[in-house]
Amino acid sequence: PTTPEVPTTPEVPTTPEVPTTPEMPTTPEVPTTTDLPNAPDAPRTPVVPNDMPKPKPPVPKAQTLSKGANAAVASQAAGAALISAQMNATTAHFAELRSGKDKGGVWTRTYGAKQRLDTGTSRAFTQQLNGLEIGADTAVSLDDGTLYVGGLIGEGRGRQDFGEASKGTIDSTTLGGYASYLDRSGLYVDGALKYSYLDNTINITSNMGDKVKADYKNHAVSADVQLGKHIELGQGWFTEPQVGMQVAHISGGHYTASNGLSVEQDSMVSVQSRVGGTLGRDLQLANGVAVKPYAKATWVTEHAGDSHVKVSGAKLDSRLPGSRAEMAGGVMVKAADKHNVFAEAGYTKGNNIKQPWAATMGYRYNW
Repeated sequence: PTTPEVPTTPEVPTTPEVPTTPEMPTTPEVPTTTDLPNAPDAPRTPVVPNDMPKPKPPVPKAQTLSKGANAAVASQAAGAALISAQMNATTAHFAELRSGKDKGGVWTRTYGAKQRLDTGTSRAFTQQLNGLEIGADTAVSLDDGTLYVGGLIGEGRGRQDFGEASKGTIDSTTLGGYASYLDRSGLYVDGALKYSYLDNTINITSNMGDKVKADYKNHAVSADVQLGKHIELGQGWFTEPQVGMQVAHISGGHYTASNGLSVEQDSMVSVQSRVGGTLGRDLQLANGVAVKPYAKATWVTEHAGDSHVKVSGAKLDSRLPGSRAEMAGGVMVKAADKHNVFAEAGYTKGNNIKQPWAATMGYRYNW
């Protein structure tokens, strides 16, 4: 066997390096003093606004009115329409005075009509009219013509249907006077002045089925003047062009309904101008009876008619129907110079008013 190798002498380890002295940390910088914030500005004194106009309260639409408010507005217009219809029935009598050469007489006349009216604020409604008038007059002979002076009394009623189980009634009692002058040239002037006492009743059925009632009284003064001329055309034919003016003042009404609803109606003024004419013919029958058929047309313009109604403090507008056309036809029959019979039927249509029919019939006995 081989001789084993002699191990080598191990190396002596080197002396380790002495560590260096660590650097001392630098002194930190002293922070600078921070700037203080500026003092806030003092608040400015607010500007006081000028007086601003108060906004107008919204005007309720017709569809949103309660039954009581709707009837209150419509009832006011119904009274004015009744007064106008009654005056038209009175002035129709003047044509009889121009039909003969009597010394005056006594007369009676009945009238009726159906109207559909719309005030613009209330819902449209219908009114049925009827009434009776009785009067008497005397004739005064003048150098150039004849003057008739007379008086009348009358009773009338208007029945309103406001819809929705709401109805009304207006009863009127009338006292008036009239005068008519017929010149020999055919020129004539007619005038009438009337006072009417109005008794109003409103009946409403609430949505709960309760009966609500209200009633009130008011007054009306109305006047009418007409100017025209009777023109002979030959062979019995004649025409009468005419202009006129009708004025009415209806006082306000105040009431509290049975359910506590408070209503204050302002007064209402109606001013109507009229222009139109009549065409007719005088016919003499073999038995001595005189017959006078005629047709007439008139244009009516309403120049006023605005008013207000307060319902539990809420102010509502109210206005009368506007301009309209009136057409009518009739006949006068005269027998033995003592008895006159009169009948007329008419139709009216215009702005917010329609009168499908109107009828007047009368009798006059000459002195």
